[in-house]
Amino acid sequence: MKDNNAKVKQINQKLSQVDASAGKLEQLTRELKRAEHDLKSTEGTVDIPKLKQEIDKLAKDKLELDAKISQLSSEMNRLHLQSSAQAQIDVLKKDKAAKEENIRRLKAKQEDTISYLLGHMPTTNIRTQIDDYIGTQIDDYIGKQTESVKTLRHEVHQSKNQLSTKEAEKKMISETLRKKEEDLKNLEEKIFSVCGSQNFDDGLLTFKEKMSQTQDTRGSLLGAEHFFKKYATDLEKDDPCCPLCHREFDTDQEVKELVIELKNKLRMVPAKLQKAEKDLDEFRKKYDSMMQLKPLKENISTLTNKEIPELKTKLKKLNEDIGTLRTTIEEKEDDLQTKEGDEDMAKQVQPDVVQIDRYHGEVIELDKKITAQQSTLSGGSSDRTLQDVINEKEDHQMKVDTITKNLDRKRQKINDHSEELARLKSKINTLKEEKLQIDSDLQQRYKLEEDKATLLSESDQIQREIQEASEQIRPLQNQIDKKISEKETITREKEDKIEQAKSQVDIIKNDASKVKNVNQEIKSYINQGKAETLGETRKKKEQFETKTEKKETEKKEVNQNITKIQNDLATQQTRERELLDNLQLRKKTKEIDDVQQKIAELKEQLGDIDVTHLDRERKRLQTQQEELMKEKHHAEGRQRGFEDQIRNIKTELKSDMYKGAPQKFRDKMIVLRTTELAITDLEKYYKALDTAIMRYHSLKMEEINKIIRELWRNTYRGNDIETIEIRSDEDEGGIMKTRRNYNYRVVMIKGDTALDMRGRCSAGQKVLASLIIRLALAETFCLNCGILALDEPTTNLDRENIESLAFALVEIIKGRIHQKNFQLVIITHDEDFVELLGRSEYVDEFFKVRKDQSGYSQLVRARVGELHSR
Repeated sequence: MKDNNAKVKQINQKLSQVDASAGKLEQLTRELKRAEHDLKSTEGTVDIPKLKQEIDKLAKDKLELDAKISQLSSEMNRLHLQSSAQAQIDVLKKDKAAKEENIRRLKAKQEDTISYLLGHMPTTNIRTQIDDYIGTQIDDYIGKQTESVKTLRHEVHQSKNQLSTKEAEKKMISETLRKKEEDLKNLEEKIFSVCGSQNFDDGLLTFKEKMSQTQDTRGSLLGAEHFFKKYATDLEKDDPCCPLCHREFDTDQEVKELVIELKNKLRMVPAKLQKAEKDLDEFRKKYDSMMQLKPLKENISTLTNKEIPELKTKLKKLNEDIGTLRTTIEEKEDDLQTKEGDEDMAKQVQPDVVQIDRYHGEVIELDKKITAQQSTLSGGSSDRTLQDVINEKEDHQMKVDTITKNLDRKRQKINDHSEELARLKSKINTLKEEKLQIDSDLQQRYKLEEDKATLLSESDQIQREIQEASEQIRPLQNQIDKKISEKETITREKEDKIEQAKSQVDIIKNDASKVKNVNQEIKSYINQGKAETLGETRKKKEQFETKTEKKETEKKEVNQNITKIQNDLATQQTRERELLDNLQLRKKTKEIDDVQQKIAELKEQLGDIDVTHLDRERKRLQTQQEELMKEKHHAEGRQRGFEDQIRNIKTELKSDMYKGAPQKFRDKMIVLRTTELAITDLEKYYKALDTAIMRYHSLKMEEINKIIRELWRNTYRGNDIETIEIRSDEDEGGIMKTRRNYNYRVVMIKGDTALDMRGRCSAGQKVLASLIIRLALAETFCLNCGILALDEPTTNLDRENIESLAFALVEIIKGRIHQKNFQLVIITHDEDFVELLGRSEYVDEFFKVRKDQSGYSQLVRARVGELHSR
């Protein structure tokens, strides 16, 4: 029953396959024709006879090159006998070339400096040229330059001290002149308060005359009172007569009238006398006041005519001296800077010059060694060196390798072509077999249907028999189930073992394929003759290792000889320096003895008198006296100034303005201290706030540049700019140090190079950069900002830039399509620009502004596709 069911199932599968194959028949026919066409095409692509001819030609060339390499190997063996001396010559030449290269490099490095020092670039021994230029040696030159620098520094220091002294003296004289002018002004004010606008001498003379006149008037009044009394008494006597002319009066009435007149005048005398005395006292007081001001007048005259002009003359002379000193200081500082520059330049040049000189000496020694080594070489018929032969052999070997590669490539090409043909033929055969199989299956269809019907009828019969048998074998069902489970267990174990065996078979097949590949590689390796080449290469390697060890031994011996020679040279130089020092010491010792002998002779001539000490003491005391007199005059002048200042201060302290000064000072100090504390707190707050603002500024700039980089890389299509950035430079030239000013600029970056975009980019790049920067600023400083409005973005742009801008906007829309609040608003008159935007899948419609019949503006929705159809 199961077999019948299985057979029915198989027949059904075959029928299904036959039905499926019937549909595949046409496809297989097409594939078969295509495969046959591919086979013909592949057979025509490669010219096998031509490739074989090329392979034969390359193999022939390879044999010729191998013969030449063999000849060169023989020549190398012949030249190897002279290789030691020749290798030594080559090493020396290489060392010489290295020294000459070092000389050339050092000359190029110090060419400008040496040309500055010498006036030209010498071609011979540079150190000798510099020694001729600066005197004896460059060390002496540096010593002289150092001494000159010290001297100039000392002179500059002295000049600065003199300048400080002059400026201090100028300040003192200016202060004295100011005080003198203030004193003169005060004296003139005092004299003006007494004399007014009148001249002092004229006023003094006037008051003196008035005082004299008033004294005469007073004396006259005193005498007149006495005479008036006497005349009145005489006239009251009998027989009166005139007291002056002694004339008698005609009548008594005249006498009476005269007496009355005299008595009246006598009554007026006391009042006039009192007025005269009062005027006299007033004139005397003013005269005394002016006499007291006479010393002040003399002081004014002295100040005006002598002291102030002298101070102004001194001040003018000091200004001239200060200007001269400053000019001198500037000139000396310039000279000092030049000297220091020359000194530094010479010090910098010195090691390289010594190095160049040493290299010159070494080059000369190398030439001698090369000549000596060449003389040891025996004459030969070949003009080539071992290195030339090696180079030629390497060239031939490279050609052989190239030919071998070409042979392998062409052989591989033939193999690939053959494999491709075999594959196509195999494919055609497979397709033909499948087609035949399908035809056979179609022919067997009827037979399969008959077999299916027969099997189904047999299955029904068997089913009935099974039902009958099942009724008979139901008592044995448990034993059957047990046996079935055992059978299933054994079947699973069998399947597992089969799977393990299959996996082992696959592994063995893989190993066999690998072994096959290795065998093919070994055969290819042997056919190409690489085993012989490997042996030769190993022999060469052993030879080179032997030569290398020999050269290392020789190198160690040469290094030991060089070290020994250097030690001997250092010892000789040290000995030479010691001998020169001893000779110099003896010379100086002899000079000291001669000087001491002369000193002893001079002391004998002078006896016990120390003239030098006395003369030195006299000069010292004179200098001290002059300094003390100068200090005295200076102190006296300052004392007078201080006294005048004290008097003025005392006078000012008595005024209303300085009353209660301690209390006012205390109040102002409280305000000052409070203000200082407030300023300190404000400075702390400012520093904290400035730090926070700078941190915020840095974070925001980083965030902005990050967004700009993302937008630019997602939108810009060109390759000339990788990204753009906003960079800020702090403006340190501001007026206030507490205010930070920044200069922002947009730069374009390509690799490690950053350039300003201003003046270096196109209009489209500017517009795109502007849009991206505004988007970055909006995203950085605005929360969830999604509106981008553009007004006439295509102004002054050409067609290419308009297309680039449209593409960039489409990329921006594409990048922000999932942002819910994103809106792009474009106001433009360029319909082509709108059409470019409409080519994307994001822009379908637009709004057009036009006027209706009434002249009012209205918005009309329109489709982009209908833009040019109306």
